[in-house]
Amino acid sequence: MNNRLLFSKTPFLQDKKYFVQLLFLLFLVVAGMIVFSAFSVFLTHFFIGEGDFQTPHGLRLVQGLSAIGTFFIPALLFSYCKQCQCFSYSLSGRLPQKKVFFVYAFILCFTLIPCIALLIKCNELIPLPGNIAQMFADMEESSNRILEIIFSDTTWHGLFLNLLVCAIFPAICEEFFFRGTLQNFFREWFKSEHIAIWVTAFIFSTIHFQFSGFLARLVLGAYLGYLFVWSRSLWVPIVAHFFNNALSAIAAFQNSGALYDESDFYFQEGNTAITIIAMISGVLLTAIFLFYAYKQREVEAS
Repeated sequence: MNNRLLFSKTPFLQDKKYFVQLLFLLFLVVAGMIVFSAFSVFLTHFFIGEGDFQTPHGLRLVQGLSAIGTFFIPALLFSYCKQCQCFSYSLSGRLPQKKVFFVYAFILCFTLIPCIALLIKCNELIPLPGNIAQMFADMEESSNRILEIIFSDTTWHGLFLNLLVCAIFPAICEEFFFRGTLQNFFREWFKSEHIAIWVTAFIFSTIHFQFSGFLARLVLGAYLGYLFVWSRSLWVPIVAHFFNNALSAIAAFQNSGALYDESDFYFQEGNTAITIIAMISGVLLTAIFLFYAYKQREVEAS
């Protein structure tokens, strides 16, 4: 009897209530975060040296393993518990029928830049109580400090490692979790793709703990969610996510390791004309290419 249960192909989460499934997914995330954080501390101490956590190599190792343990492994385990396969639930086993989606993802990563800058500026206008504002400011300063240390390695070797840890790993791990797992789960639960997309985008933005970029990440998360729905392939939002993060890493590399802030560039004093033109152009071009992406989805669905 025990052997039949152990090797049964009946999914563990089959017939479980959605709230129970969500709690199980949360358990996987917390367990993965704890285990891989401890593992990263051990590896950093063993391979890099005691007290070297605040170095580019140490932080890259911690960031990379944290992404794998917090997002990627829980996504695979949840998929297995849902369908007895690690990659089927996330639709990661297929490419889009129309490869033009990858072209849209590349173009949109540029047209979205002024839109993101505008959203960051709007975010600054949201009032917060003093103690909460200070808490968010402290968390953002800590997060920026980590990125500054990572990007301080301005060698070509460092750029490659930064792209690996800050672009490739987050793109794969976070998209497997947020779009491939969480969004699919909410779609099953709420029976609505739009609700699933925006709830997932809200969680995606919140979990970064950076209030100044909350609106920008919310819209970015929804954009990735719609790409996933329209293309029916997880690899399109993965590629789009990679392009977005890679641009930031490359910009920091070209700026001698300093973080690049889109809003600082577009909203400099004396740049009013450039700002207006960039905002209008960015919004219009983004809307046009999103419309074409949506129409491509219609072609696939017909």
